[in-house]
Amino acid sequence: MRFFKLIVLSLMILSLSGGLAHAKKEHAKKEHSEKGDADKEHAKREKGNMKHRGMDRNNDGVVTREEWRGNDMSFGNHDWNGDGVLSGDEVRPGARQPLTGLDRFGELDDNSDGFVSREEWNNTGRSFDRLDRNSDGRLNRDEFYNGSRIPVAVFSELDVNNDGRISRAEWHSDTATFNRLDANGDNLLSEDEFNGRRSGSLIEQVFLEIFRKR
Repeated sequence: MRFFKLIVLSLMILSLSGGLAHAKKEHAKKEHSEKGDADKEHAKREKGNMKHRGMDRNNDGVVTREEWRGNDMSFGNHDWNGDGVLSGDEVRPGARQPLTGLDRFGELDDNSDGFVSREEWNNTGRSFDRLDRNSDGRLNRDEFYNGSRIPVAVFSELDVNNDGRISRAEWHSDTATFNRLDANGDNLLSEDEFNGRRSGSLIEQVFLEIFRKR
């Protein structure tokens, strides 16, 4: 009788263990399914909010060069990491290109003394002065990457004749972008238009293009 009770008890324990294992497995499957649904919903929202969605012909969340309607230069301006497709932050509304991806300061600092002098500067004195906040005749890393001064410096660099406006002849990017920024349609960009909300990540892109070692 005692032996029989032990057998019954063992079977009960095995049955209970099996039930718990099954319940845990079902719970894990449910969590995985819910996570998958949440990921799909997130991806769906991301696609719905992506920039240049009208060019994403196959609806895969990225824009290839073949899908891009502009020229090579305009595509390159948006392809921040140079991988040949626009994806991730490149198509996320409000995202800005990270300036730290390319160390322009390190390129310009020829003697590696932690400063960019006027002799090491490849651009105009106007843009240098806009970045040189303490007016000591050299730029440290914080001055060079100062977010509030970069737009001013970039505008000064593009405004070759220093008339306070950027003409199409002075423009470095594509025509479509110029037209988008030219709010009043006078074929000139004022500083307000250049720094307006329509500029997006353009200022950072131009910054990386023009303030570099040549």
